[in-house]
Parts: sequence; C-alpha cells; structure tokens
Amino acid sequence: VKGFRDTKDSLYSAVSKAIPEGSTVPVSDTHKAAQTVLEELEALPEGFAKSSLRQRARGLTKPRTTIDPQTGESIEVPYTWEEAQRIRSELGDFAKQADPRGEGTREAAAYLQLKNALSKDMEKFAEATGGDVWDAYQAANAYYASGKKTLGSNSIRLIADRAETDPELVANIILRPNRPSD
Repeated sequence: VKGFRDTKDSLYSAVSKAIPEGSTVPVSDTHKAAQTVLEELEALPEGFAKSSLRQRARGLTKPRTTIDPQTGESIEVPYTWEEAQRIRSELGDFAKQADPRGEGTREAAAYLQLKNALSKDMEKFAEATGGDVWDAYQAANAYYASGKKTLGSNSIRLIADRAETDPELVANIILRPNRPSD
C-alpha cells in the first residue's frame, strides 16, 4: 500500500511540476455542484447533515475573494493546481469519514459529488493546458484508478492500515486463520 501511495504521489507531483507557473484552475463545475449540494441540504431537516458539510458546500459555491489592499475592492482568488488537488483529497477523506463502512450515506455521497466536480474541473484544466500536463494527468489518473480497484475494498484497506500499525497481528491472522484468539 505504501508503494502504491508513493508512486501515486510521485505521478501527481509530476503533473504539478508540468503546470506553467502562475496557472490557476477554473472551478465552475465545482461551484455548480456545491450549489446543488447546498440546495439539497437546505431542504433537509437541520439536524440531518453535519454543519461541516454545509460549511464546506457554502465555501465552494462561489469564487474565493479577498480585499485588494491597494483599491479596497473585492477580488477573486483563483485556486492553484496544488490547492485544487489538496481540496479534492480532503473531500475524498471527508467522504470516507462520513461512511467508514461503505454503506452509501447521503453525507458521503454529497462529498463525493463535490470531489467529482472538482476532478472534472481539474481534468478540463489539464486537457486545455495540454502537452506534458495532460499526459502526466492521464498517467496519474490511470495508475490511481488501477490501484484503487485493487486496493480499494474495505477489507484490503483495513488489513493494509492495520499492517502498518500492527504487522504481527495481521501475520498471525493470515498464518493462523479461524483460531479462537483471532
């Protein structure tokens, strides 16, 4: 699992390195998806969705802004590739936290909807940028998809996570299955 993560990180790092300096990722699909998620959440009883999901959806519904220190006017602050990548990873992590057993919770589905929209924005950016960026992005995504298919099951993920913290326990379970102590 660690080898997969290291290779994945290396491939996505290659995408980042190929992006021209100063480039920003348009996130119009993300804004639309966040607005849809927020509208769906607003239609639900207040206690249904965690306030953190509502807050994240609100934060993604419109462009980020800041005040220009020279003019005092509000200006848009676009996302860099690294920021978009970090947010996409966080959304995926939030989805896993919202549904640790893989049962398909509404909250997890909302996070995945946001993550997928951001992925779509990132893909459009990489394709429009072309060249090495597009090639590196396709290679990283293909590698990630194949690894996720292999390592993505809950059982494999649990064993791999436990193997990192308690390898002896995992070895005992594998070498001596179905014993009362297991």
